[in-house]
This record gives sequence, structure tokens and C-alpha cells, in this order.
Amino acid sequence: MKRILTLLTVTILFLTYALVSQESTGAFLDLKQLKNNEITTDNKSQVIDRAAFKDKEKFHEMMKTALKNRKSVIFKNEAGSIYTNGEYRFHLQPEESSAAVAYIEYQIDGGPFSTYSNPIPLEKEGVYKLSYRSVDILGSVEKPQSYTINVDTKAPELEATLIGDGIKPGDIQYYKPGVKLNVKATDGGAGVNLVVLNVNGEGNLPLTEDQTFTKGGDYEIAVRALDNVYNLSKKKVLNFSIDDKKPTVIVKSDPKPVTINNITFCKKDSFIVADANDPESGIAKVEYSVGAPGDWKEFKPGTVRVPEMDVYKIYFRAADVSGNISDVVEFSCRVDFKAPVSKHNILDPKVDNGEAGKKVETKMNSPKP
Repeated sequence: MKRILTLLTVTILFLTYALVSQESTGAFLDLKQLKNNEITTDNKSQVIDRAAFKDKEKFHEMMKTALKNRKSVIFKNEAGSIYTNGEYRFHLQPEESSAAVAYIEYQIDGGPFSTYSNPIPLEKEGVYKLSYRSVDILGSVEKPQSYTINVDTKAPELEATLIGDGIKPGDIQYYKPGVKLNVKATDGGAGVNLVVLNVNGEGNLPLTEDQTFTKGGDYEIAVRALDNVYNLSKKKVLNFSIDDKKPTVIVKSDPKPVTINNITFCKKDSFIVADANDPESGIAKVEYSVGAPGDWKEFKPGTVRVPEMDVYKIYFRAADVSGNISDVVEFSCRVDFKAPVSKHNILDPKVDNGEAGKKVETKMNSPKP
């Protein structure tokens, strides 16, 4: 009789609602112990450590481990809301083992109570109210306790664009050095944890706030976003090239100049020809300056002629579409604008007055080199 009275006066034990990975049976996690704004697993090594972000190999291994063990991840945000990713099984067990507890039962979203025997799955996207209670051997029922569980199965949405001066003269998108990567990642569920960047297949690292690219060359960057319950977005790939190479300029005259005794001579009214080349983004403009580099004017083919002057100097430079400026190229020559002068001795055979054989002199001027 005394034993029966003891059982009648047993206080109903409150139960702990716990989470455990299917692969880690027995490693229960008390939801009451969850900390706000923290990702928790049944194995701490599965949480991505932000201190390792600068180590590519270590970070890559952490990412692989975290994605492989998604069944053990749970997240509680700043407001205290609990999130899972639909791969969990929730376990119920009493805080203390007692023969007075006959069984545990639970209900989802106000539905009928079911006797708990196996871990409870919540797999589809949505918000669930999971209630539970214990029943003792005399049929006394505990006041239900409950948790609100947010199941987030959707990966973050991701937009990635490049900010900078660019041009696409053909199939390749070129940018000036200093192009910035702009990423917008959003997640309507557990929230974005981090954005992962892989440049030219060199390995994953978290995206920095000011991610810029300055070194010349071709780029393929892959961007992905990870939320707080380790849903991973699809990869966004951007291909582009940074042009940091100067264009080249070759200057000549038409007709070609003549070199005599290491001195270059140009014919007056010769055309000055400037050939500029840039295999990357292409030539934007060519400029020239006469006499000295400084007073730059836009060069147009067929408009610049060699004037009548002793020494002619002209300077050229080119700019490509990406803004790179070539080295300044000088073209200099002596201008041949005077008629030549020559001397000829001529004997007149018709004259026989004692002056036969007299020399008749004709002069022609010629420039001295």
C-alpha cells in the first residue's frame, strides 16, 4: 500500500527534447543548452572554424567535413529561433530515468499525440510546432512542452557581378586592374553563414568584404554561398581578363626615309604613319606631339605630313581600351626640301677662236649631309 501511495505522489518528470545525428547514436544534444547565434553539432570538429579562414587546405577540409555531416547540424539565431535542414531525427528522453514513466508521446502542429518510439523526422520545408509529454504508469499526464522548429532546405540565393571599367571587343570580357567583385547573398531561412570564393581553381576561401583583382591575366572565379544549416548554393562562375599590358607603337614615314652616313633623311610632305597594337582590349586612341612630348593631339592617318624645316621631331603614344598608355615613341629626321646643286664641265666644239676647249660651268646645289 505504501508503495502505491509513493507512486501516486510521484512528480511527473520533465523531459529533455534532444537532437542526435543518425550516424552518432547516443550523442544527445539538449536543445535547452543551445546558444543564440551559434551553429552546433554533436561533434564540434564539424563546425567551420573562422580562425582557419586564411589556410586554404584547412578550410577546404572543414568545408568537406561540414557538408558530409549535415545531419548533425542545428542553428539557433539571435532571436532564439531554431533551424535544421530537414536531415535530422529528433530524440526524446527523460531528464532522469524512472520506472514511473510509462511512455512518451508527441504531436506535430496540434495533431493527434503519437507514442514515441523512433526518432522524429521533420524533413519538408516549413515551420513546425513539436510538442511532447510523458505519461506515468498510473496514467498521469505531464503538461506538454514544445519547441518551434524551422526546417530550411533551401540554399541561399546568390548574385555575383564585377564592378569596374570593362570592355568586350570579342569573346573575352576585359577590365582595368582593380576590378571589384560584388556579391549579394540572401537566405530567407537560417541566414547566410559565408560566401566561398575559388579563384582559378586554387582552392576555396571565404569572400572578403573588399575583393579586388589587380594582376593581369585570365580569371575564372567560382562563388558559392553557405547558410547557417549548411545548405550550399549553386556555383556562380565569372570569366574575365585583366589587361595590364601597355600597347605598342611603331612610327615611320611614307615614303620610307633614307639613311646616309647614319643620318635619317625624310622627303618633305612625306606622311607620318603610326601603327599601334594591343592584342588584349584593343587600341582606344593614338596621340602625337610635334617638337616635344606634351601638347598631345589625336592622330588620324593621312593627316600628318613632314613640314619644310631642317630637323623634324614628332612623338607618339597610344592608349588601349583598358586605359594602359604605351611608352612614348620618338621619330626624328632631317628634312630634304632643297633641290640638289651639281657642277658640270662642258666643251663647245663649234667654237674655234682660240677659246676652243673653254670650260662652260653649270652649278647645281645639293644638301650637305
